Amino acid sequence: MKKEMVTHYLEKIPDLLNGVINYIGEEGDTLLKDVNGITGLILKVFTKPLINECTKAVEKNKLEEFGRNTYLMAALTQGKESFEYVNDDIRFKVLNGEVLKKIKTAFKNDTDKSTELLNTLRFDYTKHPIILKIKSIYKNIFNELGESDEVMSKFILHFNTNIEEQIKTKFGDSFNNHQISIENFWLKEKELDLLEDIKKLEKIGFQEDENLEYETTYAKWVEVTNYKSPHNEIDENEYSEINELIEEYFKNDEDNLDKILFIIADFGKGKSVFMKYLASQLAKEYLECMEGKFPIYINLREFSQYSDDSKLGLVSNFLIKKYQIDISEEHYKKREYVFLFDGLDESGELRAENIDKVIESIRRIQRLDMSICRKNRIIITSRPINEGLKSHLCKYKPKETIKEGCCPIPNYLSILGFKNEQVNNYIYKNLKKIVQDKSKYTNFSKKIIDSLEDQKINIAKMLIEDQVISADELRRPIFSYMMFQLIIKNIDFNKYGKIGIYMTFLNLLTKDAKHVKDINYNVSLKEEFEFRNILHAISALWMVERHTGNQGILKKSDICRTIKGNKIDDNDNVVLEKFKKIKDIQFLSHSYFGEDGNTLHFHHQSFAEILLAEYYLKAIIKYSLDKQSNAEELGMKLTLGEPTDQTMEFLTNLMIMLRESSVEEANEEILEKRKLLLPIIASLGIDQNNNLYSSHIDYTWNEKYMCDEYLSHINEEMLRDWPIKGKTIQKIIDTMYELFESDNTNLFVKGKQNSSLFNEEIYSINNYMVNSNLKIDKWIALLVGNTLYNDKNKEKFFNKKLKMENIISLWKDRNYTHGSSSPEWGNQLFNGLDFNHKDNDNYFNHQDNDVFFKRWNAINYLDLGEVDFSNSIFKNISFRNCNLYNSNFENSNLINISFFNCNCGYINFENVKIKNLELN
Repeated sequence: MKKEMVTHYLEKIPDLLNGVINYIGEEGDTLLKDVNGITGLILKVFTKPLINECTKAVEKNKLEEFGRNTYLMAALTQGKESFEYVNDDIRFKVLNGEVLKKIKTAFKNDTDKSTELLNTLRFDYTKHPIILKIKSIYKNIFNELGESDEVMSKFILHFNTNIEEQIKTKFGDSFNNHQISIENFWLKEKELDLLEDIKKLEKIGFQEDENLEYETTYAKWVEVTNYKSPHNEIDENEYSEINELIEEYFKNDEDNLDKILFIIADFGKGKSVFMKYLASQLAKEYLECMEGKFPIYINLREFSQYSDDSKLGLVSNFLIKKYQIDISEEHYKKREYVFLFDGLDESGELRAENIDKVIESIRRIQRLDMSICRKNRIIITSRPINEGLKSHLCKYKPKETIKEGCCPIPNYLSILGFKNEQVNNYIYKNLKKIVQDKSKYTNFSKKIIDSLEDQKINIAKMLIEDQVISADELRRPIFSYMMFQLIIKNIDFNKYGKIGIYMTFLNLLTKDAKHVKDINYNVSLKEEFEFRNILHAISALWMVERHTGNQGILKKSDICRTIKGNKIDDNDNVVLEKFKKIKDIQFLSHSYFGEDGNTLHFHHQSFAEILLAEYYLKAIIKYSLDKQSNAEELGMKLTLGEPTDQTMEFLTNLMIMLRESSVEEANEEILEKRKLLLPIIASLGIDQNNNLYSSHIDYTWNEKYMCDEYLSHINEEMLRDWPIKGKTIQKIIDTMYELFESDNTNLFVKGKQNSSLFNEEIYSINNYMVNSNLKIDKWIALLVGNTLYNDKNKEKFFNKKLKMENIISLWKDRNYTHGSSSPEWGNQLFNGLDFNHKDNDNYFNHQDNDVFFKRWNAINYLDLGEVDFSNSIFKNISFRNCNLYNSNFENSNLINISFFNCNCGYINFENVKIKNLELN
């Protein structure tokens, strides 16, 4: 509407202006007889009787066409007055009839549609298109006359100073009504600020100088019954452009009041890039036309900052606090909004009650005005979440699949990531922008760079065939980005696999860190490892902040406190001053992080997750090897909150790499793995910026190789003299046993001592926080122990030595706090259990259940669905009222076992030895 309005002003001369032209045409000869210069001509044309006649015409309807004629009258009048103001300074020149033609042409035929006029979106009465048009005509006349810049500037200053009052004078008592009439057609100042911010989201890339090209996002509808189910066979042809699917969903029903579109995809699939790109394109369209869909983009990691309880929820709080926009005002209700909420999985603790809270806060914006605001759209992205999200996918008028004889099945949108051809396009297109000197590249990078012109190498196909990375992982744009960066840096990554690509990329970013005050500063190997210590401390803080509801928003001062291990000072500025060196490291706010004043956030959550896995690894090594350390201290260091599935997958892969690299005789492949691990291991032995300093690593390895302050590269001697050998792995396993069997329970809580009588007999704690992270250190011990020790071929299982009551206690605590007895990543950690309840070995009573459950070991009311119990022994055990759906007992011994009132659907009993099994 804005564009049409301005075009209308510029192309269709109002009747009043036609009157001016006609008057000039009729009276031109008479005027010229009395005028010997342009000054006189303009004064005659724009003074009585013409101005009086124009004024009478305007008075008939000052508000017609949003006051168009009134603005014209104000501009003509002010032009006359400003010209009179500079009259004495003008050098008169004799004019011929051409001047009259120029004025008529300027009014009648000018069709200028300059950006200046079309983008008058921040409404300013003094910059109304007609005001600017009339002023530009005067400027052109001055230029054609060859008047000095000083005269023109004097005219413009007088015009600009007085035009606003002139406008108000011409509108008179109608001015307030005019203000009301234009509110819906021009943006307020803060609205423009908001749209300009959203427009900037189209920039793709983590570094300041990056602006990578956007690749089309593809998605398809997936039935909720397949939520979190692995998609092993993916047909790329089943996926469509996501924008088409979004329009299909919302256009099926113009009333969106009860609708929410969920877009679900695993990490690195391009959810955030798509949401930001969509928001930026909508913002650009609105800024150009001032009509259409008005985007509001909110990253949900900021939820805690805007989650105050209010009638209109998160959106209202966000707009008020950040832009001073009250969306409940009538002016804003008439917009058609697209509310884009990115990263539900980053909104805080991933528990059902928290997910409910976030979505409820989001939905409140639909209460804006239910009589007129029924077309606004809500779109939410998230990774799959173990609990709390699935039910919401079914609630808010989802797209449904109709099958004969079945109830309608709700659907959500699932993002594919990159198609194979997009991997090639993305890497090749972005390399072409950067690569200039091809001669400096070697090995894998050279192979790709040499094929830039003909693109004869299918990168995606080659990496899959060489088993560098799986097809599913390759679909994640985050991997294409990392590979693109590694190719540019001439790093041969094609032998490392998924975890290796991540680690190589992080090593690269740390190595390339630049100091703010010296961009040419060269980072030594020791400094690189010191920087890695900072990153590990930040990842631990990220986990804590995420767990406590701050969504991973990291204060720089708290980073310093984490590194130091104490509060230091309550004043953030004092803390930052004491840690100048840390504060000034540029990579803190560029390569890994986004920066907003005194806070940072990870550009991509997976960076935080891999660094947190490295932090866990360092803690485990330190407290397993250092003489003065013990398992109970380790438990405290690991109790940071509930890690994500991805963090635990990274930790598992790190442990596998650590075990494989610990062999005595190292071949080339082992040396490459050690090279990847070295920054983590070596950083343990550096006390700078390190709250996990290991004296063992320092004295046995770092003192040999880290003494040279200027050393900048890893050499082979470092890798062959490896500090982690078989005995070290065994010490870690022993520490995991000790930690799991410890009677200590670490609670991530805050509270205070209180008195029920007089002697501070009780301790008051926050139960919500207790319930959400119980015994996470023991879960980590279980994962590490299983990963390092288990060998199915040799029937070696970490769990064989664990006490049955401690495992059952772990299940019960988890079941009580989360509704399931194991996190999804923990379902595979129960191979080789020895549940041999030796009491009453010969007792098996089918009739007397009360006696039965007293004298046998009963496992009651637990959700153990999907758990892998393979290679285990269960003797004299009763499962009562348990969910065992799709659990696995393969290769197990079941002796005197009862399943009483259990869900036993799809249990795997393959190759099971059974003696006395009861199913009720």
